[in-house]
Amino acid sequence: MKRLTFSLEEARIQIQNFEEKLRIADEELGRLRDTQNDSRKMALPLAYAYNMVKSELSPAMQMERLRRAIGIVLRFYASIVLADYKALGFQNDNLNQRCKDILATPVTDGSWLKIIEEVARYYSTEKVQPHLIKELTYLWVKNSGKTTDYFGKWLGLIKLRNEIHDNVSVDESTAREWLKKAMPRWEDLFATSGGINGYEMLFLEALEDFSGDRIVYLVKWIMGEHLIPRSERVFWEQRLNKCMLYLRDKKSGICLDLSPFMAYEYSEITRTRETYCIEQIIQGRILFSTIRFPHKIELPNQLFPFQTT
Repeated sequence: MKRLTFSLEEARIQIQNFEEKLRIADEELGRLRDTQNDSRKMALPLAYAYNMVKSELSPAMQMERLRRAIGIVLRFYASIVLADYKALGFQNDNLNQRCKDILATPVTDGSWLKIIEEVARYYSTEKVQPHLIKELTYLWVKNSGKTTDYFGKWLGLIKLRNEIHDNVSVDESTAREWLKKAMPRWEDLFATSGGINGYEMLFLEALEDFSGDRIVYLVKWIMGEHLIPRSERVFWEQRLNKCMLYLRDKKSGICLDLSPFMAYEYSEITRTRETYCIEQIIQGRILFSTIRFPHKIELPNQLFPFQTT
C-alpha cells in the first residue's frame, strides 16, 4: 500500500513538472510570436493591417477588419514581388503577359495571390536570383513548381474570407464562429512568414551630399503605423533616387525601388503623404489606391510596367 501511495505521489510530481515545462514552453513560444509579430518592426502596410485587426474588440467589426486586412497584406506582397521582378528587367515575356492579364481585370485577394504565385514559380523553377526578396525562391513555391504549405494557408484564409459576402450584415455569433477559424490562421501566417515581414520601407526625401565614399541621404522610415514617419540622416554607399519609395534589407543594406507598383505621394483627402499600392491597369492607365482608403486614382510620373529592358 505504501509503495502504491509513493508511486502515485511520484506520478503527481512528474505531472506537475511536465505541466510547468509546458507552461514555460508556451510562454516562450508566445514571446517568440510576439517578437515576430512586432508591428513596430514591420513596413507600414503590414503594421496597419495587423494593428487594425488587433485593435477591434467587437467580433463583427473585427471580422470585417480582418477581411480587409487580408487584401492589404496580399496587395503589399504582390507589389514588392513585382518590384523585385522589375529590378531584373521584366525578363520573361510570358510572365509579363500573365501579370498584365491579371491586373487588367478587377483584382481580388485571390488575384494578388495568383500574381505572387506566378512570379515565385518563375524564380523557383528557373533558379532566378532575387534582387532583394530572397523569400521569392522558397516561401510560396518549391523548386519543383508546387506551392508550399505557406501558400496553402493563404489560399485557405482567402476561402474563409469569401464565405462572407461583401456588404452583408453579419451577427455577432456568426462573426465569432468565423473568427475562431480565421484568426489562428492569420496569426500563424505572420509568425511563419520566413522574413518577408522583416524588410524596412523608406522614402528617400533628399540627397544631401555625394562627394565622399558614402552618400548622405535624408530618409523617412515608413515603418510601424506612424502616420508622421520618423526622419533620419543616413550614410550609405548605394546610389538611390530622391523622392522614391524603397524596400531595404537591414542586414545587407540593399535597397529595392518599389515604383511603379508602390509610391509615397500627397493625398488630397488627408492633406499629407500616403502609401499607395497598385490597384489595376486599365487601357494603359495605372490606377493606385492608398493603404487606408480604397478609391482609385492615377499618380504622376509612373512608368508603365512589364516592358522588357
